[in-house]
Amino acid sequence: MSALWYYSSNGKQMDPVPMSELQRLAANGSLKQSDLVWKDGMASWVKASTVNGLFVASASPSASAIVPAKASAAAPAKSRATLASRDDEDRPRRKQFDDDYDDDDRPRKRRKPRDESGGLGLKIALIGGGSVLALVIVIVIIVVAVGSSRRNAGPAPIAFNNVNNENPIPAVQPGAVEVLNFSANLAERQTESRSVQLKAGHSYEGRLRGDGPSDVDIFIRNPNNQEIASDDTIGPNGYVRFFAPMDGQYTVIVVNVGPGRNRANVVISQLAGAAVAVAPPFNPPGFNPPGFNPPGFNPPQPPIIKPPVFNPPVFNPPGMAGGNRINIGRLGARQRFTVNRDFPAGQMVRIRVESTTIGPADVDLFINRNGQRVVSDTGLSSQCFAPFQSQGGTHEIEVVNLGPGSATCTLIIE
Repeated sequence: MSALWYYSSNGKQMDPVPMSELQRLAANGSLKQSDLVWKDGMASWVKASTVNGLFVASASPSASAIVPAKASAAAPAKSRATLASRDDEDRPRRKQFDDDYDDDDRPRKRRKPRDESGGLGLKIALIGGGSVLALVIVIVIIVVAVGSSRRNAGPAPIAFNNVNNENPIPAVQPGAVEVLNFSANLAERQTESRSVQLKAGHSYEGRLRGDGPSDVDIFIRNPNNQEIASDDTIGPNGYVRFFAPMDGQYTVIVVNVGPGRNRANVVISQLAGAAVAVAPPFNPPGFNPPGFNPPGFNPPQPPIIKPPVFNPPVFNPPGMAGGNRINIGRLGARQRFTVNRDFPAGQMVRIRVESTTIGPADVDLFINRNGQRVVSDTGLSSQCFAPFQSQGGTHEIEVVNLGPGSATCTLIIE
């Protein structure tokens, strides 16, 4: 199997491809000489222009391209000779004409034809002008009638993609293995998320099917909570294909943009094929990853106000996993609240945050275990929902108000 090449496009790392596909991208202009490439065995990313045989030099100008230049060089000489001969021929003719003109009776022979032609031209001009004026009036009447009919028809309706005919989803690839399958009954502007464990070096695809006409979008985030794939086209269906650069819990987010309710089914599958080498961290020129401060540059960071940890008595009603309701109270912008809870292994837990806000506020929910992120809800909303299956032990529940307004929050553990 030939080595696979990673490459960058518009500042983003793309999936690995063989050398033949990389040469095709370079030939059609999709891969630029300033873009970065890497394959297994290289120490770091390099510019595509440094790879031998990737970009082919343009051919020299053909002989046919030179011929017009010679012809154009010869053209002025020919035109000058032609003009000179024409001048020699015109001069005697002009003189002979002047002599004949002087001998003739100029007022009597030339004024009469000029008067007759002038009268005929005036008649033609009047007839032509009248026809043009009539044509302009007809065009104006047609334009006014069409504009009136369009105004009476009202604005064109907004067309949403048809479930059966629009947003086509590619056929399932042979050998694909399903790793996540869930359905979400979403109201308008409602969001739901799921976590799934993925393996580094493998490619995956996500299929979204909605049973209503509303617009539903799908987003994929890696364990570092960075968006790596999305389909936000207008329509009830969606399809994403992405590469897992690391092991860990990936988050699948489904959003019903509306209008109306829509029941969406999401399937995440691992595509067939052995794992490939994972590229080193991709840092295009001029990009400083988080946590890196060049010498002498340390911008001040606003302090995060952290209230005292509040651990009320645990109330466990029958059939609930650590179930209770905690009134967090008011959280200002950039304030957070944490609480620890023990859940038995294998227990399905649902954690919600209900908030009322003063001004716009974004409230996020995080659940951690042994310093590792288990699940989160980071949607742009003051309401949060994060279901997960407990692996046992103590879990840290964290509620953060990113602001800019304040929020009065209630934490519900089911």
